Amino acid sequence: MTAPSAEESVSEQIEALDREIAAFEQMISEHRTSIATLMEREDPQQGIAFPGEIFSLRQDVLRIRTEIQFRRNKINRLRLGCDS
Repeated sequence: MTAPSAEESVSEQIEALDREIAAFEQMISEHRTSIATLMEREDPQQGIAFPGEIFSLRQDVLRIRTEIQFRRNKINRLRLGCDS
């Protein structure tokens, strides 16, 4: 058995990072749907509000965007050959 070439391992790493990015983007979409649903269910006159839940989901969206950016940066470094 031979060891995979450096190019193959880099392309495999990039593919794995792309899959992670796609999963994160799906999570963002789900969070946005949840936020919209919670906002639709709010009724201030009846005292129905979900500020904590909405805030938490929005914070998680920001965290996920950061994770996506980290992975995009890693892909760029791999393509430039700066990361091993």
